[in-house]
Amino acid sequence: MIRPMLSFMREVTSKQPGKLARSFHRPEKGIFAKAHKDKIVFSVLSLMAFSCWFIPNSIAETNNLKMPQQAVAVAAAAPVAVQADATCADGSKTVFSCMTKRGKRIELCDAGATLKYSFGKPQSNPDIVVKVPRDAASTSQWAGIGRDESYSVDIPNGNTTYSVFWSLDHYSDKHAVEAGVNVVIKNKLAATVTCSENGMVNKLEGIDLKPSE
Repeated sequence: MIRPMLSFMREVTSKQPGKLARSFHRPEKGIFAKAHKDKIVFSVLSLMAFSCWFIPNSIAETNNLKMPQQAVAVAAAAPVAVQADATCADGSKTVFSCMTKRGKRIELCDAGATLKYSFGKPQSNPDIVVKVPRDAASTSQWAGIGRDESYSVDIPNGNTTYSVFWSLDHYSDKHAVEAGVNVVIKNKLAATVTCSENGMVNKLEGIDLKPSE
């Protein structure tokens, strides 16, 4: 952007000095002469003021010495990714934690005698909280064979079970990971909510619970 501006400046100041000079000595008289001179002076001063602002800022931008104000505004307005930081309280351990694509947290906490499943937006009251005795929860652990390495913990709540899961496809090129929670109502899958991999905490493997049926 600097080169077009410099070319324009050279054209005005170098190639047409005579024209500018003649403009100040045109034969108009009276108010017409004054108006013409005022117009020329205003144009030159405007061009000089624009050059003083444009060239230094453009050079600074090119050399990464100054971030444009528009970029600052965009950066300030850009959303910040929320990490699935462990929030289990009262000395309980985070067994599983992740953020969904819609900004909600799936979390499973182990307090020893009890396990707690929660689902909802961070820093607000969860939409769902289920706390059960340890002997009411169960787990499914990978047997060490097969394409999918998978682990899950089932938290019952009446006729509904929240099955927090994590699985890895060993046969895919990218070893795709899928994790989240399956909501099972009356032994039928009602919904599956999946996680974003960023900031995921997964300690489902080896958890000491009775086997799921």
